[in-house]
Amino acid sequence: MTNHSIEGSRRVLLATLLAAASCSDPSGETPTPPQTNAEAETIAAEAGPSDEKEVEKPAKERRRGRWVPLRAAAGGEAQDGSESNLGGLGYAGAYEEGGEFSGAIIRNADRIAPGLTLVCSGHDTSVLLMDVKGEIVHHWHIDFDEVFPDPLPFKAQAFHSEFIRRAWPFPNGNLLAIFEYTGITLVDAKGKPIWSQANRSHHDFKILEDGTIVTMDMEEWSQQHMREKYGAFHFHDGLIDSHLIFISPEGETLRKLSIFSAFYGSRYAVFLKTIRAPPADLFHANSVDVLDAATASAFPQFEKGDILVSLRNSNAVVVIDNKTEKVKWLVHGLFSSQHQASFLPNGRILLFDNAGGNESMPLVSDQSRVLEIDPKAQEVAWQFPRQNEDLDFFSAMLGYVERLPGGNTLITESMQGHLIEVAPDGEVVWEYYSPYRAGDNDELITTLMGARRIPRATLPFLDE
Repeated sequence: MTNHSIEGSRRVLLATLLAAASCSDPSGETPTPPQTNAEAETIAAEAGPSDEKEVEKPAKERRRGRWVPLRAAAGGEAQDGSESNLGGLGYAGAYEEGGEFSGAIIRNADRIAPGLTLVCSGHDTSVLLMDVKGEIVHHWHIDFDEVFPDPLPFKAQAFHSEFIRRAWPFPNGNLLAIFEYTGITLVDAKGKPIWSQANRSHHDFKILEDGTIVTMDMEEWSQQHMREKYGAFHFHDGLIDSHLIFISPEGETLRKLSIFSAFYGSRYAVFLKTIRAPPADLFHANSVDVLDAATASAFPQFEKGDILVSLRNSNAVVVIDNKTEKVKWLVHGLFSSQHQASFLPNGRILLFDNAGGNESMPLVSDQSRVLEIDPKAQEVAWQFPRQNEDLDFFSAMLGYVERLPGGNTLITESMQGHLIEVAPDGEVVWEYYSPYRAGDNDELITTLMGARRIPRATLPFLDE
């Protein structure tokens, strides 16, 4: 069977299953057909506040962490690259004899951006720091019960204590980390907590120049609250609002900013009436970036301190004025279920487009892509995979992307445990597949939450 026929059969099957799926999946995610208990658990884990009861265990003991089927294994084809639909990225010959593929693949050493790669891995509550060969230089293992020893003041899904969603290291080895929909913590180089806040923070954070941390939490608003505060009858069952929360370097909450309120008092207020997502999680904010002084000159339409937020359930990216706390800019229609929007020094916006990448079958959500968007023209200026390039690249949920110094882009294809570094011309120069496997035949791979490239010189604690 050829690569093209495999891909065509897969898309027909997906189209049939997606057509039969409910358009309003209670998880708020793009509907995808669960293939195993592991994949069903992963979908539930990303559901967030729309279903806060603990996930029920399947018939046998639930596997801890986050695992999904390997794409090649799930397709039933050989994993040596010769027959699998992974061949489009040049995988042929990249696997070890016997079909196993894991660790780092150096494709063009001369074009790889320097530095160490920080990875939040879904196999347990570890954060890994590795070199270009995939060898671990340092790792932090964070004990959830040490970070949050007291009962949580809210319900949380069991999954969310079993992995770290986002992390960032400081020069002394301290690590800032988020447990999804649970809280944020600062730990030392050995993973021991310095401070923590059980505030239901989730997905992402941004550290400002003065050390302030900007992250996200949520708050349930009843129908009565909506009527009393906004006179709003559109959301008959109330909603869950997303907040931006500002935290001091010592872990104290400084300020909160309601995204619903930022819309309501802005010229984009009418956009609220267009949202068709379940109101239980109206926006599902999943990334935050703040325009710094070095980049502000590239965005004359914005100001230093303006806040860029990705709203997955609204298929929109917005900029919120940090002074007026109102939405001042919005883009949607170019992407679907996106993650990780960020300001670029060239005046564009980078993001991971989870479900909008299938140009030949745009109503089928089976391809992802990375987009660089011109905010003035609201057009796609660059993308990976390149337009009309038929690569099997897909992460229905999660996903992370970072522009590196020199122009390369580091991409996390989360639901394949896969990292890709791509040059500006589209050449894949480096890859990494997580070595953490599970299942009777190692057919499951751990989810990767995200990866960042960090200059080695900025982490002097490694030399101590």
